Amino acid sequence: MLVTPVNDSWIGLFVPVHDSGLIPIVGIFACATVGTLLAMPAAMMAGMRMGLVDQPDVRRKPGQLPIPRVGGLAMVAGAAMAGLLALPRMPGILAPHHAWIGLGLLLVVALGVLDDRFGMRGRHKLLGQIVSSMLIVLPGQQSIHAITIFGIHWELGGWGAFLAVFLLVGAMNSANLLDGMDGFLGSVGLASGATLLALGLIGDLSGVVVASSLFVGCLLGFLYFNRPPARVYLGDCGSMLVGASIAMLAMACGHPGAHSSGLPLAVPAGVLFLPIIDTLAAVVRRRLTGRSIYSADRSHLHHCLALAGFKPARAACLAFLVGAAVGSMLVVSRLTGSDMPAWIAMSLAGGTLVGTGLFGRAEARLVARRLRELALPHQVRMSQPDADLALHLQGKGHWDEAWLQFVGLARKMGIGAITLDIDMPWVSESFHGRWEDGVELEPGLAWKLDLPVSATGRVFGRVCLRSFKLDQPVDKVVSEFQPALESLRQKVLALDLAAAAVNHDFSAHSAGGVAP
Repeated sequence: MLVTPVNDSWIGLFVPVHDSGLIPIVGIFACATVGTLLAMPAAMMAGMRMGLVDQPDVRRKPGQLPIPRVGGLAMVAGAAMAGLLALPRMPGILAPHHAWIGLGLLLVVALGVLDDRFGMRGRHKLLGQIVSSMLIVLPGQQSIHAITIFGIHWELGGWGAFLAVFLLVGAMNSANLLDGMDGFLGSVGLASGATLLALGLIGDLSGVVVASSLFVGCLLGFLYFNRPPARVYLGDCGSMLVGASIAMLAMACGHPGAHSSGLPLAVPAGVLFLPIIDTLAAVVRRRLTGRSIYSADRSHLHHCLALAGFKPARAACLAFLVGAAVGSMLVVSRLTGSDMPAWIAMSLAGGTLVGTGLFGRAEARLVARRLRELALPHQVRMSQPDADLALHLQGKGHWDEAWLQFVGLARKMGIGAITLDIDMPWVSESFHGRWEDGVELEPGLAWKLDLPVSATGRVFGRVCLRSFKLDQPVDKVVSEFQPALESLRQKVLALDLAAAAVNHDFSAHSAGGVAP
C-alpha cells in the first residue's frame, strides 16, 4: 500500500519518523521477507484444503503433482506482518484515502481467489478489475494528473483517471499472462520492485521506498518456494496483485508529492517492460491472424524461451537481467533528467529479443506486412497479383507442404481467399497461412466456408475458404479439398499421438514405474 511522504531528508537507508527514532528500510524489507516465509506453509496447507490448487495435466504438465496457488495470499500475510510492526512507530504516515487503496487491493485479492478456486468468465473478471482500479484511483487519489515524454508535458485533467484505471487493469492482465513458468513473474517483479525502490530513494519519496521495500521483501519470500522446481504458485490472486502493485508504485513516482511536473511515461513502460511486450505480441498475433484476442496459446515469452532451450531457472535469470538493465537506465534517466536512456534501453532489449529469434519475430513480420499493405493505395493493392503469407507462429513442424497443396487447390478452383490455422498448444505448434488472389470480394456476393481439422474429438485447426463465384457447389468444393484435409488430419494426429506417448513415458518415469 502507498503511504505519504514523512520527511524530505534522508540518512543512508533510514526513514526519519518524528520522535520514534530511525526505522531502517532494511528492517521493513526483512520483516516482509520473513513474514512471507513464515506464512507460506500455512497458506499452502489451506490452499490444498480449499481447492486452490493447480492440477496436473497429462498433455501439458506431465508428472506434476498438485501445487497450491496461494503465493499471493502468503505475500499479503507477509506485508501485513511487516506493516503491523512498522506502522505503529510511524504515526501520521497514513492518510484517510489510503483505506480506499487497501480496499481496492483486497478486492483484487478476493477476485483472484475466486478465479483460482472456481474459474471466472473473462468479462466478469475484467469488471472486477475495473471496479477495484476505480477504488484505488478515485477515492484512493491515485489519478495521473500529467505525463511527460521526451521533455513534452501534457496535462490530462479528467482523462488522468481513465489512464490510471487503464494502466492498473492492463498491468494486472499482462502480469497474469506472463505468469507461466517457475520463478519467472517473481523475477520480473523483483527487478521492477528494486528499480522503483531506487527511484524512490533518488526522489526522496518515502512512501514509494517503504511500499517498494514491502513489495520486494514479499517477493523474495515467495521466490524461495517458487524457485524451480516450484512448490507453490502465485495464482491469479498473486499475479494480479504483483501487476497492480508495480503499476501503483510507478504512478506514485509521478504523484504531486514526487517533486515533478508529471509522470514520466518511461517509468511505467520500463518497470512493466516485459509484461507489456508480451501482451502486445499476444494481441498482434491473435488479431492479425483473425483469432480472438482472448484465445489461449503457448506463444508467450516464457513459452518461447522454453522452446529455445531455456530451463526455468535460466529463463527467470534472463527475465531479471532484462528488467534490471532497463531499470538501471530508468535510474540514469532520473539522475540526468532525460528519459532518452530508458527508451533506448527498452528499444535495444526488444530489438535483441526479436533479432535473436527468442521472441516476437513472427509478430514483427505480421506487423511489417500489415504496414506495407496499409501504405499502398487501395487501387494498387487491389491490382496486385495474389498475396501469400505462411507463418510459423510457434514450433518447427513442416506445414509448408500442406499449405502449398491448399493454395494450389484454391487457384485451381477459383477460390478467392484461403486461410489455414493450426493450433496445437500442448505440442507447442502453431501455424498461420493466408492467401488471396488479389480480387476484391464484395461482401454481398462472396460466400464463406469453414472446414475444421479434427481428430479424436478435438479440433486441431481450421481451413477457411472465401469466393465470389456463387455458382460453385459447396459439396464439390468440399470433395475437392477432402484429400488435402485428410492428409493434414493424419499429420496433426501423428503429432498428437507422439506427444501423448512422450508424456505418458515421462509420467511413468516420474512416478517410478515402467510404461506398458
